[in-house]
Amino acid sequence: MSIHEFEKESQERLNNAYKALSLPDPDGYNGTSEREYQKELARNLQNDGSKAISASMDQRIAGKLKAAGYSLGEIEEVVKQHSPMAVKPSQEQRQAYAKNVVQKAYFSGGANPEKQLEEHRLEQLGIDTIVKIKQSLAMGWKLFLVDRDLSNDEIATTFAEIFEITEDDVIVFEEVEVFGDNLSDNIQLICERTSVKGDFQLSLTIYLQGYELEEIAEKMGELEIIGSFSEILGCNCLILDPSKDNLKDEDSCLFLQGLSNLIQEVFIDPDTLANNEYIITNFNDESSPIVQELLKQELFWKATDNPEFPYRLEFNDTFLELRINDFPEESLYTLFIDSKSVYNFDDLSECWQIP
Repeated sequence: MSIHEFEKESQERLNNAYKALSLPDPDGYNGTSEREYQKELARNLQNDGSKAISASMDQRIAGKLKAAGYSLGEIEEVVKQHSPMAVKPSQEQRQAYAKNVVQKAYFSGGANPEKQLEEHRLEQLGIDTIVKIKQSLAMGWKLFLVDRDLSNDEIATTFAEIFEITEDDVIVFEEVEVFGDNLSDNIQLICERTSVKGDFQLSLTIYLQGYELEEIAEKMGELEIIGSFSEILGCNCLILDPSKDNLKDEDSCLFLQGLSNLIQEVFIDPDTLANNEYIITNFNDESSPIVQELLKQELFWKATDNPEFPYRLEFNDTFLELRINDFPEESLYTLFIDSKSVYNFDDLSECWQIP
């Protein structure tokens, strides 16, 4: 699943929830699990904004659906198909999320059995959320990829520094059980981490809790936020190109190296996405700003004992290597940045010094 598709599907699920609540129920309607989930989600979105996009909210809605007489199987499927939190890279992850949510609802009580026979609408059963303040939902999440594994503490500390909040205001999790219904009210940023394959090791999704943080994010801009993350942790990141139309260039992304001008437009191999694998297809490009910047730098390479990679050095916290290839069938050299092949060439830059 591409980053474009992830964000588009998440937004569509929110839009569908608002639409379900805004339109009158059809004639003779007594409730369906799909529509009742969407309406209850929209009520909470109108009350709490982006804070309603959470696993604990899904668990509460699932409990209400069980109380309204819907089966656990129905609830699990509707959470999988309609929850913004259930938008995951693989179907297995979506199913696991929905199953975890329903397990919390298993112990919920039921509504009046006689009433359940003919009525399944939450509002008619008196268990719907009362809308107090109608407000629109700001974009409360952002997904990006990271090319190395990071600890939860590293992630939390970095986001706290970027948004000028405390580490206690940030929670990082891999499974919904990590916080569930015990999510503290002081949490301002939730980060979900998922392991991926290919040129990247982590997929991080951030959920901003409340409009204050969303206003800060809007002022900073996505490139500055993720660029700062890359700069602080010395990792490379991949994001959706903010300048692109989501309906076009579906696999076009930006490869970020810190806050510098080392930003490259790249494309992800669509054939590998089904396996949760993100492979950059056009990294080997002389026009890349990353390569252009390095070609202009005066670099003093150091010799190694490895005949395949005879030269290496560290430059701006980046590990560079030169590989000798099977010339003339292949290019004489390949430049590697942090163990990734980025540029094939025959002639060394005049700015580079080789021992």
